Amino acid sequence: EDAAQPLYRLHAADQRIPSLAEHFDGVMKIGAAVNAWQLSENADIYQVLTKQYNAFVLENEMKPERVTPAPGVYRLDAGDTFAQFGEETGAVLRGHTLVWHSQVPAWWFEGSGEDGRATQEELLTRMEEYITTLVTHYRGKIDTWDVVNEAFSDNGSGLRGADENSLWTSIIGDLD
Repeated sequence: EDAAQPLYRLHAADQRIPSLAEHFDGVMKIGAAVNAWQLSENADIYQVLTKQYNAFVLENEMKPERVTPAPGVYRLDAGDTFAQFGEETGAVLRGHTLVWHSQVPAWWFEGSGEDGRATQEELLTRMEEYITTLVTHYRGKIDTWDVVNEAFSDNGSGLRGADENSLWTSIIGDLD
Protein backbone atom coordinates (compact mmCIF):
# COMPACT_ATOMS: atom_id res chain seq x y z
CA GLU A 1 0.00 0.00 0.00
CA ASP A 2 1.23 3.51 -0.84
CA ALA A 3 2.57 5.20 2.32
CA ALA A 4 1.67 8.65 0.91
CA GLN A 5 -2.05 7.83 0.95
CA PRO A 6 -4.05 8.46 4.16
CA LEU A 7 -5.04 5.38 6.15
CA TYR A 8 -8.69 6.23 5.60
CA ARG A 9 -10.68 8.26 3.11
CA LEU A 10 -12.85 11.12 4.26
CA HIS A 11 -15.91 10.52 2.13
CA ALA A 12 -17.10 14.13 2.25
CA ALA A 13 -14.01 15.07 0.20
CA ASP A 14 -14.98 12.58 -2.50
CA GLN A 15 -15.45 14.56 -5.72
CA ARG A 16 -18.68 12.69 -6.49
CA ILE A 17 -20.35 14.16 -3.39
CA PRO A 18 -21.74 17.67 -4.02
CA SER A 19 -20.37 20.59 -2.04
CA LEU A 20 -22.71 22.14 0.52
CA ALA A 21 -20.96 25.50 0.11
CA GLU A 22 -21.48 25.45 -3.65
CA HIS A 23 -25.08 24.25 -3.35
CA PHE A 24 -26.02 27.15 -1.07
CA ASP A 25 -23.83 29.77 -2.79
CA GLY A 26 -25.69 33.06 -2.91
CA VAL A 27 -28.20 31.85 -0.33
CA MET A 28 -26.14 31.44 2.83
CA LYS A 29 -22.70 30.54 4.10
CA ILE A 30 -22.03 27.05 5.41
CA GLY A 31 -19.82 27.11 8.47
CA ALA A 32 -17.66 24.92 10.65
CA ALA A 33 -15.79 25.28 13.92
CA VAL A 34 -12.16 24.31 13.43
CA ASN A 35 -8.79 24.16 15.13
CA ALA A 36 -5.70 25.76 13.57
CA TRP A 37 -3.96 22.41 13.02
CA GLN A 38 -6.81 21.40 10.69
CA LEU A 39 -6.09 24.33 8.36
CA SER A 40 -2.94 22.87 6.86
CA GLU A 41 -3.18 21.32 3.41
CA ASN A 42 -1.38 18.32 4.96
CA ALA A 43 -4.25 17.63 7.38
CA ASP A 44 -6.62 14.90 6.16
CA ILE A 45 -9.63 17.04 7.04
CA TYR A 46 -8.43 20.06 5.02
CA GLN A 47 -10.00 18.76 1.79
CA VAL A 48 -13.36 18.25 3.50
CA LEU A 49 -13.28 21.70 5.08
CA THR A 50 -12.38 23.58 1.93
CA LYS A 51 -14.87 21.62 -0.20
CA GLN A 52 -17.91 21.65 2.08
CA TYR A 53 -17.62 24.94 3.99
CA ASN A 54 -17.01 28.63 3.29
CA ALA A 55 -17.31 30.17 6.76
CA PHE A 56 -15.18 29.26 9.77
CA VAL A 57 -14.65 29.98 13.44
CA LEU A 58 -11.74 28.84 15.60
CA GLU A 59 -13.27 26.71 18.31
CA ASN A 60 -11.04 27.66 21.28
CA GLU A 61 -7.78 29.13 20.08
CA MET A 62 -8.86 32.78 20.03
CA LYS A 63 -10.31 32.80 23.53
CA PRO A 64 -8.48 34.97 26.07
CA GLU A 65 -7.09 32.03 28.07
CA ARG A 66 -5.17 30.82 25.01
CA VAL A 67 -4.25 34.20 23.53
CA THR A 68 -3.02 36.02 26.63
CA PRO A 69 -1.94 33.54 29.30
CA ALA A 70 0.08 36.17 31.20
CA PRO A 71 0.13 39.97 31.42
CA GLY A 72 1.62 41.48 28.27
CA VAL A 73 1.87 38.09 26.51
CA TYR A 74 -0.06 37.58 23.28
CA ARG A 75 0.02 34.26 21.45
CA LEU A 76 -1.40 34.98 18.02
CA ASP A 77 0.01 32.04 16.04
CA ALA A 78 -3.27 30.12 15.82
CA GLY A 79 -5.20 33.25 14.91
CA ASP A 80 -2.60 34.17 12.30
CA THR A 81 -2.88 30.67 10.79
CA PHE A 82 -6.65 31.12 10.74
CA ALA A 83 -6.40 34.54 9.06
CA GLN A 84 -3.96 33.19 6.46
CA PHE A 85 -6.31 30.28 5.74
CA GLY A 86 -9.14 32.76 5.18
CA GLU A 87 -7.02 34.80 2.77
CA GLU A 88 -5.92 31.72 0.83
CA THR A 89 -9.38 30.17 0.53
CA GLY A 90 -11.59 33.26 0.40
CA ALA A 91 -13.58 31.94 3.37
CA VAL A 92 -15.56 34.14 5.73
CA LEU A 93 -13.99 34.14 9.22
CA ARG A 94 -15.60 34.75 12.60
CA GLY A 95 -13.50 35.61 15.64
CA HIS A 96 -14.59 33.77 18.78
CA THR A 97 -14.75 35.20 21.39
CA LEU A 98 -13.66 38.51 22.87
CA VAL A 99 -15.51 38.29 26.21
CA TRP A 100 -16.76 35.06 27.72
CA HIS A 101 -17.61 33.77 31.18
CA SER A 102 -15.23 30.88 30.69
CA GLN A 103 -11.73 30.29 29.30
CA VAL A 104 -10.43 33.58 30.66
CA PRO A 105 -6.99 33.62 32.29
CA ALA A 106 -7.11 33.85 36.09
CA TRP A 107 -4.74 36.83 36.09
CA TRP A 108 -7.45 39.00 34.48
CA PHE A 109 -9.39 38.80 37.73
CA GLU A 110 -6.41 39.42 40.05
CA GLY A 111 -5.32 42.88 41.10
CA SER A 112 -5.21 45.62 43.68
CA GLY A 113 -8.80 45.30 44.87
CA GLU A 114 -10.27 43.64 47.92
CA ASP A 115 -8.86 40.16 48.61
CA GLY A 116 -6.44 40.52 45.70
CA ARG A 117 -9.20 40.77 43.13
CA ALA A 118 -9.01 43.11 40.17
CA THR A 119 -10.83 46.39 40.54
CA GLN A 120 -13.56 47.33 38.10
CA GLU A 121 -11.12 49.70 36.39
CA GLU A 122 -8.39 47.04 36.12
CA LEU A 123 -10.73 44.45 34.62
CA LEU A 124 -12.31 46.90 32.17
CA THR A 125 -8.83 48.07 31.11
CA ARG A 126 -7.68 44.48 30.50
CA MET A 127 -10.81 43.72 28.53
CA GLU A 128 -10.47 46.88 26.42
CA GLU A 129 -6.76 46.24 25.74
CA TYR A 130 -7.47 42.66 24.71
CA ILE A 131 -10.33 43.56 22.40
CA THR A 132 -8.41 46.45 20.84
CA THR A 133 -5.30 44.30 20.29
CA LEU A 134 -7.17 41.46 18.59
CA VAL A 135 -9.56 43.54 16.51
CA THR A 136 -6.71 45.80 15.34
CA HIS A 137 -4.38 42.88 14.59
CA TYR A 138 -7.02 41.08 12.52
CA ARG A 139 -8.61 44.14 10.90
CA GLY A 140 -9.58 43.26 7.33
CA LYS A 141 -8.92 39.55 7.93
CA ILE A 142 -11.66 38.47 10.32
CA ASP A 143 -15.10 39.43 9.06
CA THR A 144 -17.18 39.30 12.24
CA TRP A 145 -16.61 38.85 15.97
CA ASP A 146 -18.49 37.22 18.79
CA VAL A 147 -18.01 40.12 21.19
CA VAL A 148 -19.78 38.81 24.30
CA ASN A 149 -20.62 35.12 24.46
CA GLU A 150 -23.04 33.43 26.87
CA ALA A 151 -23.29 36.38 29.27
CA PHE A 152 -26.72 35.36 30.51
CA SER A 153 -27.26 32.59 33.02
CA ASP A 154 -28.65 29.30 31.83
CA ASN A 155 -31.19 29.45 34.67
CA GLY A 156 -32.77 32.69 33.43
CA SER A 157 -31.69 34.80 36.40
CA GLY A 158 -29.89 37.49 34.41
CA LEU A 159 -26.15 37.90 33.96
CA ARG A 160 -23.93 34.98 34.98
CA GLY A 161 -22.51 35.32 38.47
CA ALA A 162 -20.01 33.72 40.81
CA ASP A 163 -22.43 30.79 41.30
CA GLU A 164 -21.60 29.89 37.67
CA ASN A 165 -17.86 30.55 38.06
CA SER A 166 -18.09 33.96 36.39
CA LEU A 167 -16.41 36.87 38.15
CA TRP A 168 -17.38 39.54 35.62
CA THR A 169 -20.48 40.84 37.39
CA SER A 170 -18.97 40.56 40.88
CA ILE A 171 -16.10 42.82 39.79
CA ILE A 172 -17.65 45.06 37.13
CA GLY A 173 -21.28 44.91 38.16
CA ASP A 174 -24.27 45.29 35.91
CA LEU A 175 -23.46 48.30 33.73
CA ASP A 176 -27.05 48.67 32.57
